[in-house]
Order: sequence, then C-alpha cells, then structure tokens
Amino acid sequence: MEYRYLPDSYDYKELFQKNISANEFLKLQVKYKQSFENLLKSIVYFNNIDLSIEKLDVKIPTNDISDNNFYKKFSSLGSKYIFLRNNIHIERLSDDEINEIYGAIMNNCDLSPEYLQQTLEKVLFEDGDFVYYGTPINKNKTSSRSIVFEFSYNDKECSIEEGKKIENYCKILFGQISILIQSKINTSIEFIISEGFEDKIENIRGIV
Repeated sequence: MEYRYLPDSYDYKELFQKNISANEFLKLQVKYKQSFENLLKSIVYFNNIDLSIEKLDVKIPTNDISDNNFYKKFSSLGSKYIFLRNNIHIERLSDDEINEIYGAIMNNCDLSPEYLQQTLEKVLFEDGDFVYYGTPINKNKTSSRSIVFEFSYNDKECSIEEGKKIENYCKILFGQISILIQSKINTSIEFIISEGFEDKIENIRGIV
C-alpha cells in the first residue's frame, strides 16, 4: 500500500530516525486515524447527520472522494460531507506507543479510548500557533492545537442563495458537533469548509 505524502504532513527527520518504512508508516497512520474516528463516532452519529442533510430544503451536493487525499480516502466517519482533517503524526510517538498500534493492527482491533486520549495532542496537533489546512487563506486557518473537521461540498452546483443557506446550516451543525465532542474530550474543536476544488498548496504552517 503506497501513498504520496503532502508537504509538511509529518516530520521526515523523526520518521527516518525511527527506521519505519513508508508502507509501515501508512499502516500505523491509518490504524490511529480510524481508531480515533471510531471513538468520535461513539460520540457523534455522523451517518445520522448525512441523513438530516438529505432532508434539508436546500440540496447540498457532495464532492467526489479523491484517492489523492489521505484524510478522505481513509476516513471511517461514514459521512459524505464531514472528514477529520488533522495530520497524523505517528513519528512523534515513543517506541512503546508505536508498538501498541502494531498490536492493534495484528489483533484487528481499535486502539483503546484511554490510549487515544493520552496521545491525541502529540499525534494530531501541530507546532506553532496556527495551521492552514489547504491553501493558505483565512478560511483554512485554524488553531494548531485543535481537532479539525472539514465540511466538504460542491458549491459549483449551488446558487448564491443556496450557498448562504448551506453556510448558515453549517454554523449550527458545527456548534452542535463541538458541544457533543467536548462533553467527552477536553479539547478545542474547529471546522473548515471546502467548496469542491482540490487545493494545490497543502498544510502550510506558520507562527503568528
């Protein structure tokens, strides 16, 4: 299973020092990502959100899920619209912590909620004060120390009026999701909206 990584999505030096192949690294990333997403699914029923979206008075057209996007290709949230956008920094974990992921892979099970709670800041958060997920413009800017979700839809199939309705719906939805997750996980939750084009510049980090 090979995958081309996007710029700055992990620390090359730390990965090299751990002597982990690209193929093994991807397996570790996917196991951690999907285990964390399954924890989120026990808090928020993302499939029910999709069902609610389909009943709205405005149609929200979906985007094709591209194999070129790690965070979409390996998503286990079960949503056509909502994706966990954080990078998965497995290279920051200790050898013992990485061995726990190998154990979960061998046993075909999720990582424990306790393990995920203990490691999520190390794995999901970025350096500095903020991060751009996608093209470095304000709408893609979030705190570096946040769980970040992307709401993805195709605005090319929407009128201006429909776009405004979708934005208003998203504001309400994001607030509801944040409250649910923060009742179980004590961390900041942020959202970005992707309207359908694939960003050419990925994960540009900076410090304010």
